[in-house]
Amino acid sequence: MSDFCERVFRSFAGFLTPIEMSYQVRRYTEQQNPINGAATCESVARTSETLRDDTGLSSADFADSLDRVEFPGEWIPRISFDDHRILVQLDCGERLIDRGDCRQYKHGKPADLDATWAPLDVELVCNRNRQYDSIDSEYVVQVSVSLSSDLWLERTEIGEANRDYLAAFLERIEDAVRAEHVERDVYRTANFWVDFGIGDRADEFDPSTLY
Repeated sequence: MSDFCERVFRSFAGFLTPIEMSYQVRRYTEQQNPINGAATCESVARTSETLRDDTGLSSADFADSLDRVEFPGEWIPRISFDDHRILVQLDCGERLIDRGDCRQYKHGKPADLDATWAPLDVELVCNRNRQYDSIDSEYVVQVSVSLSSDLWLERTEIGEANRDYLAAFLERIEDAVRAEHVERDVYRTANFWVDFGIGDRADEFDPSTLY
């Protein structure tokens, strides 16, 4: 898992700077399945770990944390990058922004709320393979990238530049993890369209034109 995450970190390449990440390690008895613990009904011990560094986290920081928690196995069910900076193009030029620079919207209007998401979110999940017939392995690792800002959709030169940044990032991730399957889902974060008041854009937004 450490090697896999190192490849993911390399794909960030200045576009995404992790500030905070979290994961949970599950511990099993010898009789239990090493990933999902379904082989027995015994309780599973869990250790939660959160890393934060406002100057940025690296794959070495993650590897060190695995040593601290005495990681017992090969896989971690879920790794969330909970806070990070994203390199985007704005009117003032290139800038690294985080969720503190964002404004939250509800039904097309600015909301008096602190933004709870960065412009995009990244998550790594290890699950039993129940849906990919083309993949032979019993388990699969998924890298999920969710958009949380309308800056990726703006029909301007700046919007086009940000889509180029995003497309290059997604290509690097696919190469880094040696992806066997790529899934694009417009409606996975359905509130995205409602909150920005651009529900009509969902029908015309085709992720395959982006990446």
